[in-house]
Amino acid sequence: MDTIGFIQSLKVAVLRHQHLISYTDIIENSFNQTLLMHVIGTSVILCLQGYQFVTVISENGEKLLVNLVYIVIFMTSTAVSVFMYCYFAQIIRDESDELHYAIYEMKWYELADKDAVLVVVIMGRCMLPIKITVGKFADFTLEYFAKIMKTSMGYLTVLLAVKKQID
Repeated sequence: MDTIGFIQSLKVAVLRHQHLISYTDIIENSFNQTLLMHVIGTSVILCLQGYQFVTVISENGEKLLVNLVYIVIFMTSTAVSVFMYCYFAQIIRDESDELHYAIYEMKWYELADKDAVLVVVIMGRCMLPIKITVGKFADFTLEYFAKIMKTSMGYLTVLLAVKKQID
């Protein structure tokens, strides 16, 4: 690969990475606290709606089916909204990782030393993945979505255990 072609492909990769960083910074600075409150609210809502779901099933009322359908739709829409945040944040993180690997896979070893140094500098910048955080302490990922769901169901279990002891 000639030096000019390599520099052009490197320029495209750097511009793509810079776009990812700038878009992520905008999201991070604008919605960080909002996303934190949304995640906390979703955890509480899923827990309480799950409790209501179990309560409705245990009762034999005439509007049982309507209540169950409403609760399931509400819980699903609440969970899907957080899932979408986590999914798109995961896509951004994966794009960042793919860009890092794409730069690594370039034939930098065939270049002159002064041109190969450019790759080292860019790879140093790409080593830290781009991420969107929740309140600047947890990364939005699909694993984080699983943790949210697991936490909500854990609190639901506690509520059901307390209800059982009270009854």
